Amino acid sequence: MRKKCLFLFALSVTLVLFWIVQPANTAQDTDRLADKHFKKAIDLLKQTQYQDAIAEYEKVISLLPSSEIALDARYWIGQSYFQMGRHDEALSIFEKLVQEYPSSAIVPVTQLMIGRVEKEKEIRKARAKRDASADKKIIIDPKTGAKFHKIGSLTG
Repeated sequence: MRKKCLFLFALSVTLVLFWIVQPANTAQDTDRLADKHFKKAIDLLKQTQYQDAIAEYEKVISLLPSSEIALDARYWIGQSYFQMGRHDEALSIFEKLVQEYPSSAIVPVTQLMIGRVEKEKEIRKARAKRDASADKKIIIDPKTGAKFHKIGSLTG
């Protein structure tokens, strides 16, 4: 009887210690897993697989939403969108970072990226305007759909 009680007591202590120690291991596992996803995302960025990199960064954010690594992941999601030419999404992410984390060390770089995105958007507008004016050399008859190429114009 006494051996059985000692066995049950030892088992109880082991279970209690298991439950106490396990959350620490889970936190370490979560950190390792987030770090693994972050490194994989960096490799994908190097291979210009931006959409896959964004998916990996999203996994990091879901694992550790209020950590430094999640903040870095959000920044790199913005960079990925910028590289993909999706400037509105990139701008939205960068502005949100500055607004939500104003005292973070990443803010100065993020503000530079905001300026870069806005400049790129202006360049695109100017390019689109220039391209639209260049297209005026082709005239399409609305009734027949025939294309006429303007080769010169006479004035005076």
